[in-house]
Amino acid sequence: MAISTYADLKSAVADWLNRDDLTSVIPTFVSLVEASVNRTLRVRDMLTRADLTWAGSSGEVVPLPSDFLELYSLEQTYPPDANVNPPLHYVGIDEMKRYKKTLPQSSGGQTRYFTIFGNYLDLVPTPPDSLPLTLTYYASVPALSTSEPTNWLLTKSPDIYLYGSLLHAAPYLKNDERANVWGAGYQAAVANLQADSERAMRPTTALIARKRSFQ
Repeated sequence: MAISTYADLKSAVADWLNRDDLTSVIPTFVSLVEASVNRTLRVRDMLTRADLTWAGSSGEVVPLPSDFLELYSLEQTYPPDANVNPPLHYVGIDEMKRYKKTLPQSSGGQTRYFTIFGNYLDLVPTPPDSLPLTLTYYASVPALSTSEPTNWLLTKSPDIYLYGSLLHAAPYLKNDERANVWGAGYQAAVANLQADSERAMRPTTALIARKRSFQ
C-alpha cells in the first residue's frame, strides 16, 4: 500500500507488525522516529531561512526559531543597494565572554561575532541600533498528526518512517526477531536520503563547465 499520510503510515505499521491491538501506541513509535531523525539527520530538505532582528531595546540576545536544530550560517541583512553584507563569525561561549570584555559594546562598532547560548543568539559588539539578520539553519521535521497528516520526510522517504516505527516497536513487543531486519532497513533508508542530499548539493560537471565558460 502507498504511504502518503499519517493514517496510511499507522495502518502500514499495524499490517507489518500483524497486530490490530496497537492503535494507541503506534503514534508513540512514530514520534520516536521523528526524535531520532531530528537528533541525527541533516539533509538539504531540512535547511530553511529565518529573518531575525536584534532590537536595540531588547538586550544582547535574539531568540532562535522554535524548530531550530543546528546552525548553517548567520549574516547581517542589508538593503540590496547597500553593497555590504558582512558575515558574522561563530565563536564558543568562553571566547564570547572574552570578547565581551575586550571589544567595545554599543559604541557603533560593527558587530562581528556571535554564539549560541541556550535558545538564543548572542552578538558582540552589541549593535547600537536595530540589526536585521538572516539565519540559515536545519529545522526539525514537522511532526505528523491527525491535523498535520503529511510532511516532506513522509513524502520523500516513507521507508524511514515505516522501518523506524517498526524498529521502535521492537522493545514494546519484546524480543521480536525481526528487529535486525527493521534496523537494517531504517539505516539503509537514512543513508540513501543522506546520499541523495549530498549529490543534490554538489555542483555537477556540466554546471562547473558552464560557469567556467562565462569567466
